[in-house]
Amino acid sequence: MLDDHGAVPRDDRQRPDAVLGDRPVDPVLEGLFRHGRLQVTQTPLVEIASGRPVAVRLLTHGPAEDADAAPARVRALVAASDQLAFLDEAARARALAEARLAPLLPQAPLVLDAHLASFSQLARNADPTPVVLVVDSTDAVERPAEMLRLVAAARAQGWEVGLREVGGTPASLAAVSVIEPALVVLSRRVLDEPTSRLSVETIQATTAFCHSSGAVVAAEDVADAGSEAAAVAAGATLACGSRYHGRARRSRLRPAEEVLRMFSPPLPVAHHSPFELAARRHPARRATKPVLVALSKRLEATAGPSGTSSLVLAAFQTASQFTPDTQRRYRELARTSTLVMAAAQGLHHTDVPGVSVTSLDPSDPLVHEWNVLVLAPTMSVMLAASDLRTPVRHQRDREFDYILTYDRDLVAHAARSMLSRLTHRAAPLTEA
Repeated sequence: MLDDHGAVPRDDRQRPDAVLGDRPVDPVLEGLFRHGRLQVTQTPLVEIASGRPVAVRLLTHGPAEDADAAPARVRALVAASDQLAFLDEAARARALAEARLAPLLPQAPLVLDAHLASFSQLARNADPTPVVLVVDSTDAVERPAEMLRLVAAARAQGWEVGLREVGGTPASLAAVSVIEPALVVLSRRVLDEPTSRLSVETIQATTAFCHSSGAVVAAEDVADAGSEAAAVAAGATLACGSRYHGRARRSRLRPAEEVLRMFSPPLPVAHHSPFELAARRHPARRATKPVLVALSKRLEATAGPSGTSSLVLAAFQTASQFTPDTQRRYRELARTSTLVMAAAQGLHHTDVPGVSVTSLDPSDPLVHEWNVLVLAPTMSVMLAASDLRTPVRHQRDREFDYILTYDRDLVAHAARSMLSRLTHRAAPLTEA
């Protein structure tokens, strides 16, 4: 009989080794996947305030005596493998099969690790209970366009998406703002170094996100009262770890929607732009270029004090508008923000360190817009303007319809629209 922190013996009907065939793999992965040593542990995810189990955390690993096959080590080996998608799918299938065969908490939401790169091959989630796939937040924004596409694909197939290692790097907090996950799993660093600058920024970020969205924050590897207190101080309401062994009593479960946040932000619609999105909610004003320049500089100035996890996203219409003066400002922004993006027609590269650039297709509506977005843990603002394209003698006389908004939901949607055009993040200057 399964206890609340036990590994289920291998079911011979599950054959992840068949995925590998005759391909060469890491020796540890060889043993796990080809020789059937992969094991699954089910452990309760507990509501800290009540001590009540509300979900099940699934972990895949090797035999208990094999330190090289601990869950974190297996995740790292799979991530480094050129067969990542196959191995991730095999581990996921095995974990879900074991949870159905001998459920620790029948009908409870399931939470298991996954790798973002494998999401393109996800089949439809046929499980009647919610399944949350928790991916690494620290590198989620490295390839923004691909990330958004993969997260959307997973949600479209009925899976929920969570983020782990939140607070491990500034980029992990940016990922929370963009992905808006069902579950936020804190980095151990936040519990161990609660007064560090990044940990404090993490507490701010997760608190603001929870208050605005009803999101859920969890802590892992909670072993004693001290680490539980640290988790609570950091904003966690759920936890798992050795402190909660014996908590998987057969009590009535709360509805899944009360346990985990089940919000899936809409996809950025192809060719929709920040101004088009903003105009659906707010009336536009009319102004000349000098007003937009002044507003843009003011918005850019708010990014620095907002924390190192800030995103600054801008569209300049054409590369010629990304002037030397603007480049100097964006160089400084890159020193204090985790992702700074400049988009324009003909902007194929830049010598400004830390600034990610994307060249816009002439047919892209962004070519006719002037946009500046700042998305940070505790503030968000966007200037979205549409060029009226009326003939003028001087640049300063150019007219735009513009919308200035502090609506976080709208700014986040617009940020996803912008980031869907960015293939790679430039090497950051702010990572801790």
